[in-house]
Amino acid sequence: MRNTAVSAAILALALAFAPARLRADSLPFSLSALTDGAIGAAGLGLYGSSLYFDSIKGAPDASAVDAAKIPFFDKLYTTSHSAWMGTAADGLTIAAALVPAALIPGREGRDLLTLGVMYAETLGLAYALDSGIKSVVTRYRPYAYSASASDFADPDIAASFASRHATIAFASAVFAGYVFDKSNPDSPWRPAVWASGLALATVTSVARVASGDHFPSDVVAGAAFGALVGYLVPLFHQGAAGTAALAAVPASKGLTLSLNLGL
Repeated sequence: MRNTAVSAAILALALAFAPARLRADSLPFSLSALTDGAIGAAGLGLYGSSLYFDSIKGAPDASAVDAAKIPFFDKLYTTSHSAWMGTAADGLTIAAALVPAALIPGREGRDLLTLGVMYAETLGLAYALDSGIKSVVTRYRPYAYSASASDFADPDIAASFASRHATIAFASAVFAGYVFDKSNPDSPWRPAVWASGLALATVTSVARVASGDHFPSDVVAGAAFGALVGYLVPLFHQGAAGTAALAAVPASKGLTLSLNLGL
């Protein structure tokens, strides 16, 4: 798995710069104070809330760990905690986070700024969303079912849901695939960008289950949350007709926020 993580990182970088010879089409995304402010406020609000709820969350309790309560769809898990497998998952997550570099070739100036801000918002919102969920959900990690009493001194043992690695990896993968797809509609590299990002995110999720850090449903939920963020952030930055848009509309007593999903 160590070699897999290294190979995945090399693959991500190779994919990112392989299309460099292709002409970049016009970027169909733009920044706006309203959209970026709303996304930033949402991320800060979620993360701030997570800090509060973490502060009042109860301490892990070894007596609350009962394997009989694990749902049938999560029976595929291991109670053996593998540190090296966890490290490999870290490397795979970094590799997945590099896939959006495929958006760089042919871009400069304002385009790079737009892409950078959008991606930073995607990662920030994905992290904040996962933090918010972990702060209100108590779920013991698989390795807790074979852990010693002293291991329960670490609050992270009760933060299994949802998988942050899966959330970040899938947010990166979907962001890269969606933005590359819309920015380069005629590029033959579109399937490769989608496939590489999703493959890396999937292997990351499998590694987190194999390491004993997560149940299958933890990574499935993380994948769903990450994919949603990776799709919505760039969607809200599309300025063309028929796409999502957030706007301030004059009203009788001030301004009203209007959300158009382009449906």
